[in-house]
Amino acid sequence: MRTLKKALSLVLVLAMVLSLGVSAFAVEKAADFSDYNKVTNKEAVDVLTAIGVINGNTDGSFGPDGNFTRAQAATMISYLTLGTTVANALPASATQFNDVPATHWAAKYVQYCASQGIINGYGDGKFGPDDKLTANQWALMLLGALGYKAANENIGGAGWEIATTRLAITAGVASAEDLTANFNRDLAAKMAFKTLQADLVYYEGGSNININGATISSGAVRKNVESTDLVSKDNIKSGDNKIQFAEQHFPKLTIAGNGTTDVFGRPANNWKLDGKDIASSTTSTPVKTYTTAQKENAIFNDLGANGIIGSVAKYVVMDEIWMDGVKVAESEGIPGHDGQFQATATSNAGYAESVVIRKGDNSNAAGLGQGVICEIFAVADKPNHYIMVCHNEYIAKVTGVTKANATTGAERKVTLNVEDLNTTKNFETNSFEKNDYVLVTIANGEVKTAVAAEKVENVAITSYTGTAVTAAGTTYNYNQNAVLDNDKTYTLSGGATYTFYLDSMGNIVKEESYTAANSNYVYVLGMSLDAQGDTGLGEAQYRNVRYIDPTGKISTTKVTEAGKPTANTWYTLSEDTQREGYNKFNAVTPTDAEVTTLSKNSPTVATGIVANANTTFVLKTKADPETYSVYTGITNVPGYTWNSSKPTAKAIVKNGYAVVVYIDVTGGTASSSSADKLVYLLSTNPTTLYDAENKVNYKQYSAIVDGTATTIDVNADTVVSVGLLKVTSYDSYGRVSTVSAVTDAAPYAIVEVADKAVTYSEPVLKIDAATYTVPTDVPVYAIDANRDVTNGDATTLTGDHVSGKFYIVMTSATNPTITAVYFDGTIG
Repeated sequence: MRTLKKALSLVLVLAMVLSLGVSAFAVEKAADFSDYNKVTNKEAVDVLTAIGVINGNTDGSFGPDGNFTRAQAATMISYLTLGTTVANALPASATQFNDVPATHWAAKYVQYCASQGIINGYGDGKFGPDDKLTANQWALMLLGALGYKAANENIGGAGWEIATTRLAITAGVASAEDLTANFNRDLAAKMAFKTLQADLVYYEGGSNININGATISSGAVRKNVESTDLVSKDNIKSGDNKIQFAEQHFPKLTIAGNGTTDVFGRPANNWKLDGKDIASSTTSTPVKTYTTAQKENAIFNDLGANGIIGSVAKYVVMDEIWMDGVKVAESEGIPGHDGQFQATATSNAGYAESVVIRKGDNSNAAGLGQGVICEIFAVADKPNHYIMVCHNEYIAKVTGVTKANATTGAERKVTLNVEDLNTTKNFETNSFEKNDYVLVTIANGEVKTAVAAEKVENVAITSYTGTAVTAAGTTYNYNQNAVLDNDKTYTLSGGATYTFYLDSMGNIVKEESYTAANSNYVYVLGMSLDAQGDTGLGEAQYRNVRYIDPTGKISTTKVTEAGKPTANTWYTLSEDTQREGYNKFNAVTPTDAEVTTLSKNSPTVATGIVANANTTFVLKTKADPETYSVYTGITNVPGYTWNSSKPTAKAIVKNGYAVVVYIDVTGGTASSSSADKLVYLLSTNPTTLYDAENKVNYKQYSAIVDGTATTIDVNADTVVSVGLLKVTSYDSYGRVSTVSAVTDAAPYAIVEVADKAVTYSEPVLKIDAATYTVPTDVPVYAIDANRDVTNGDATTLTGDHVSGKFYIVMTSATNPTITAVYFDGTIG
């Protein structure tokens, strides 16, 4: 039996090779790359990342448009032929090249490849680790990985590129387009991926002679490595009796086809690694792909139907229709927010199980909405029969992050609020932080991909319609699932600006409310009582003015006596061009309204004052006139209530939205009416910190806040205890000053259980005889003996728990909708 050597057999003519495997930022799945949405060859990158051949850059990106170096080449070839574990375990040593010392990050990979005859230097003792590569050079290396020999294939001399191109195409390593396109990391991944599926070869017979230092080979016969020569894995190309590169080097990598579909319903091959899905590839090319709004008749015409069904001259039959990974019933058509796809069911000609679109039927009816990604696949051997597979891109906000748990093996995951669907989903990823906006795709109810949404920030609108807006010379259409604050109505003047998030096709998928182009608003606190003379200005008089700058700090500036402002009033600030070192306070018109309750859950601050995520709040938090707290966004403001002496909010309101708001909250107390006030304190051993600016000590505790493991700052004099607590007030520095135990009172119904036998198997929580159903989108916060936080999976609380305390938080006792479950104790 012939033994296939793992060492490569092709010594490169130019020895310039490539790697995508720089040991910098390892990820478990390609979707974790920060720029994954820019990757063209996603299937290739998905598979190569899963088997450990591809790593990312130090910034967490893949860099699909990046260049390639010889040092990177040695790394990837080592990974491809030895596997990641063995390659990384190679001993670090000096190389035979004077420009690759032992301390170089790729030294061991370079030395390994050089010792195997895989790469050569330039002949002057140098290797050139940072030199760039070409597609032909990369193809030559990959051919070597498959067993091809340069001497046997007449690859050498001035025409080596032509010979390499011809052989690479024949071997299936690359296409002519691949070898002539702009070469980058994306294309290199595609070629390496093709190599995984290519056949291994060897040579029999022939002889080599050396003439003037050149090796000439003749008579060798190239053969495929067959399953009779090696134990057949047959997991990449079943039944071909040949061994592919992946079958030799990555036997746990398999592909399943033969009529299977991917998660969205497309005809596909599904890649698995050790039984786990890692990537899919469509097995047929769609005859038509739509991403824009379409009428039914337009789709009919695009497909060019010419069949006959009953008395109807032309028709199109949709054998299957899929939306977001769910097969649509034959009578439903394509569901969309803008209406149904007006197809009808028919029993004519035996097509009882198909949806039929006939020419003339509802020809102007809404078919596909803007931004729906829809592919049409032809059904083999059935003219005019198709499969329609569609999916949406939704905007989602990261509302929580759960760290990885080494004890249970749980991966890091984020909690996503899919805004258009008004639902919460979990997604395992090392990317994204709380409050990020991401684009997600969903198949059969589960998030399949999540990428950062492109943000177009603070742009003025020059025109708009019911379907699009134009800003800064660019027209943006609305995604049919767009989440809108302004109901497609905008202000075109007065400095009004807006912020948009875009889907992958450039459609608006979310807009944020109005923000002011001029954010230089300041709030005047007071000024020197008497005007002073400025000897540098002759007889001119000036005053020192104290004000709150846009960041919330107390600042001081000079103004002329004639330009003095009024205390407790909003202004914009500009330079006094007539007086160096002076500023001017420019009058603006504030809106005054009495505030009864300030709540982070309600955008309405007071009559006529509506806040949003862009509103700046300046809160006077202490009788001391120098003490203010500044918050950006209504969801970040502490809630306050007043029993008497209700304050007046002074706000700058533009186009119905508050740009800045000032409120004196010294006479109020922190509101306890918000569910956001629940915190779970993990430890009573705080870190003591010092606020140098305000010259006070405070304490910082580990806690769960809004479902995220984080810290909270607490007044130095406040006494707290471990467990579920309700924050009732803050001190003048915005730190927690008063907490109380959570009781069974509105708006909560709290079930507190201590020292009981507890089992949890999602979604059922059992405490002795009591059984609670936990909705799948409700987090379960379990704090084990190591104070690790996990969230909502069946492995979190498996087993019996006989000590510790549970808190089950419900909306009411009579209508118990569970909103959170907390457990503190020892994980069994």
